[in-house]
Amino acid sequence: MKNGAGKKLTDFQLRNLKAGPKRYIEWEPHGLGVRVTPKGVKSFVFVYRFEGRLRMMTLHNEAGKTNYPAITLAEAHEAHRDAQDKLNRGIDPGAKAITEREEEREAPTVAKLADIFRKNYLEDPSRELSSKTIREYSRILKKDVIPAWGDRKVRDIKRSEVKTLLQPIRKRGSYMHNRTLAVISKLFSYATYDLEIISSSPCIKIERAPERPRERYLTPEEIKAFWNFLDGAKMSGGFKIALKLQLVTGQRKCEIVGAEWHEINLTERIWTIPRGKAKNKQTHRVPLSDFAVQLLQEAQVLAGDDTRWVFPSYVKEDKHIHPESINHALKRQEQVLAKFGPHDLRRTASTLMAGELVGVEENIISKVLNHKKKGVTSIHYNLHSYDREKRQALESWENALQEILEGTISEDTPVPDNVIPITRAPGGDR
Repeated sequence: MKNGAGKKLTDFQLRNLKAGPKRYIEWEPHGLGVRVTPKGVKSFVFVYRFEGRLRMMTLHNEAGKTNYPAITLAEAHEAHRDAQDKLNRGIDPGAKAITEREEEREAPTVAKLADIFRKNYLEDPSRELSSKTIREYSRILKKDVIPAWGDRKVRDIKRSEVKTLLQPIRKRGSYMHNRTLAVISKLFSYATYDLEIISSSPCIKIERAPERPRERYLTPEEIKAFWNFLDGAKMSGGFKIALKLQLVTGQRKCEIVGAEWHEINLTERIWTIPRGKAKNKQTHRVPLSDFAVQLLQEAQVLAGDDTRWVFPSYVKEDKHIHPESINHALKRQEQVLAKFGPHDLRRTASTLMAGELVGVEENIISKVLNHKKKGVTSIHYNLHSYDREKRQALESWENALQEILEGTISEDTPVPDNVIPITRAPGGDR
């Protein structure tokens, strides 16, 4: 302590206080002092006793400034008088600052928020989120969000920081940029409306990156090469069948690998995907063509009788094949096959069904693929709706696929005169 705690300081003295190797305080009478940091930052403090305890508070002016000269010497003396007056009346002048410090210590970090979000939002059974969604959200939080902001207070994250976080992710593609933005937006929306720990989300008005929809689908020649290659490929049998089944049925990869035998009726030739497994949360009936039945019978022999899964995992007991395993298995064949992903098989089925060789109406293809109708939030309908049209579409697709595999259809094959577009029959059952 310097200055003997006796004389009042002047502006001249304040300007000439030098930084030292350690923080020190230059004192005035009655507990008022100027604290000087090793970086030369000067702030006014008041040391006092309240209820027998020694305390220190930092003084500020009406604008909330605490560092000299933003707070002037005169303003510091005024703040000191106000604090002393409260103390004389038995009020702790630093109580508000103590409360604010406690609130700051208790304010949740982004890591804590993410943990609460996972347990109380993502894993809440009432939300009926798919295991894939839960894994994807958790992965993005762990990979990109927590390393950057984990120790930061949720309320301190600014909109500009969200943009900065997303910049390098944008280089990994528009999809990942938008997916990460969606996860962060959901996280801060949860903090705003569910937990009410912030007043607004820092993600507001941050625009998604423009995405170009994928257009990759297999030509008839590529389909034949792919199908024939699979028969002799060094790949697990379940993977081969699952890939073929995706091309034959046009269904989603995760729905195929997660199928259970009780969902499939080979006698009635129907596969019912429950709403809990369907991406759009709508129960979906998939009519099974001859190809599909044959593939499922092969899967049945391969799986055996002691599992509920159509495609049981090769590494985990009572689990199905992981959807990403299909991607990896196909990726390993890129030196032999043209590059494409499992979802491109679904797009291939959709695209060729819509083509002139099969001629299925878009509305029926949408029903086959179980696309959710835009703008519809609640749908009540007969589960057997469009069964006849969907079966007709998939059987027509099977006929075209059979001709492709036999080599009678290629990209340049002219359209036969007897090809009739599939339309909804008048009065068809809905």
